[in-house]
Amino acid sequence: MSRRKLKQILPDPATLHENWYLRPFRALLHDPALWSFNRRGVTRGCALGVFIAFLPMPGHMIAAALAAVWLRVNMPVAVAATWLSNPLTIAPIFYAGYKNGIVLTGMEELPFTFELTWEWLIHGIAQTLKPLWIGSVVLGLAVATIVYTILNLAWRIYLTYRFHTRRARRQRSSS
Repeated sequence: MSRRKLKQILPDPATLHENWYLRPFRALLHDPALWSFNRRGVTRGCALGVFIAFLPMPGHMIAAALAAVWLRVNMPVAVAATWLSNPLTIAPIFYAGYKNGIVLTGMEELPFTFELTWEWLIHGIAQTLKPLWIGSVVLGLAVATIVYTILNLAWRIYLTYRFHTRRARRQRSSS
């Protein structure tokens, strides 16, 4: 998607400053790095959003927005990239994170049994949280690194292509 198309789709930062629910954050949202569509901000924002999408926690979009403000990367891209984990993909993502955590921690995989009791909530989830978090963080870092590398490379290839086509057009028009 082109930069011009993204600017048309995303809300204008000035209109966001006028929303009543964003008034407490007005000073934080004033940073131009949060809204600029350059290679550095967009690729880092996308990698941040993908990493957060792999974490087993609620509120991915809020966490991505806060982390984007803290790291000064493109906030709309970071928030949109968290949509990688959606109702269709969240189970395979967390299962892969859990399996990865089992391998990394050396713990044995427990058979999954579900009971709607306090005992199961306390003990059943507690046994799976450590491998799930460790595996999800490592998997999220790996996928975010891959996404960052691919986007950065694609952006550079696109810019090189545009440069060469512009140069060829100028040479044709000058001769």
